[in-house]
Amino acid sequence: MQPDAEIKYIWQESMIKINQLIGVDDHQADLSTPRFSLTTEPNPFNRKVEFTINCPVSGRYSLDILNSAGRRIKSFGGETAADQRISIGWNGLNDLNERVVPGVYFYHFRCPGIIKSGKIIALLKKSAILNIR
Repeated sequence: MQPDAEIKYIWQESMIKINQLIGVDDHQADLSTPRFSLTTEPNPFNRKVEFTINCPVSGRYSLDILNSAGRRIKSFGGETAADQRISIGWNGLNDLNERVVPGVYFYHFRCPGIIKSGKIIALLKKSAILNIR
């Protein structure tokens, strides 16, 4: 086929004209370069949620847990992460060491050049909240 040849395709009852050949670059991505990721397991959670963070840069990090009104109820971090993998567990207690109520909570993670937010759902069964006799 010649590069300047006009090709016509019919797609969903419309005619599309292609006037150029389009090439596909078949290069592989560099998988050795660390990439940012943040996972929460399990979500929704009952007793504890684990944040697993792969941060490609070292530096100070922070993870804040916010309630549905946007108030910070728990803070983690403020430390320098030399390792690229950070693991933080939250047991459903606030900064005052009080059990939070079941509901939707938000997390806000920061490290140099990266900000990530998301939501987690706390189920927290009554037996985990109350001391049942």
